[in-house]
Amino acid sequence: MSSLFPLVSFHITLLLAAFVCIQGQQTTVKDVDGNPVLIGKQYFIQPVSAGGPLVPTPLSISSFCPLGITLIPLPFVWGPPVTFANGWSASPKTIVDTSSDITIEFKSNTAWPVCNEFSKFWKVNDSSSEPAIVIGGRPSRPEESWFRIRSAGVNIYEFSSSAKSIGTAPRSWFGLPQLILTNDNAKTLFVTFKKLGDAITSTPRIEKLGLRTLAVN
Repeated sequence: MSSLFPLVSFHITLLLAAFVCIQGQQTTVKDVDGNPVLIGKQYFIQPVSAGGPLVPTPLSISSFCPLGITLIPLPFVWGPPVTFANGWSASPKTIVDTSSDITIEFKSNTAWPVCNEFSKFWKVNDSSSEPAIVIGGRPSRPEESWFRIRSAGVNIYEFSSSAKSIGTAPRSWFGLPQLILTNDNAKTLFVTFKKLGDAITSTPRIEKLGLRTLAVN
C-alpha cells in the first residue's frame, strides 16, 4: 500500500507543474501605450494592416438587421469604442488576458437610428463555415457571444472564438471587408487597442457619418 504514495505524489507534482505552465501562458492584453486593457473601460479597436475603423453596417441590402461589422479603409479615423466584460459574470478579473473569456460591446453617445431591438454585443451569426460577426449577442450564450484575445506581436492581437480567428472577407456593401469567423490564417484580422480619453473623447466622425448613412438608407 505504501508503494502507492510515491505514485500519487508524482501525479500531484505533474498536475501542479501543468497548472503553473498554463498560468504562465496567460498574457496580459495591453493597449498601444503598453498599459493593461481593463474590464469595463472603453477602447478603440484599430486594425493594423488595413487601417481604418470597425463600423456597424448592414450585412447586405436584403439583410438589414442585425448589423454586421465592416472595416472602413479610412486610416487615422476612429470608429465607435467597445468595452470588454468577463464572460463569467462572477469572475473577479479586472484586466483582460489571453486566457479570458470575454464579451465585446459597442458603446456610443449617439442613438442608433436602426436595429435598436438588438443589443450592441458582438456575436457569431450562425454555424456556417465562415459566419459573419454581427451585433445582437447575448452574454449568457457562450457559444455565440464569448470571445478570446490572442497575442500576435508586441501589443498586437487577434480575436478568436471556438478555436477559429476573426478575420475579414469582402462581403458587405461595395465589397468592403466584413468581420467573419475563419480558419484561414490569410484572412485573420490583427488589431491594436487605444483607450478612450487617450485618443478622442467625443463621438468619432466616422461613427456619425455611418449612423447618418444608416438613417438615410
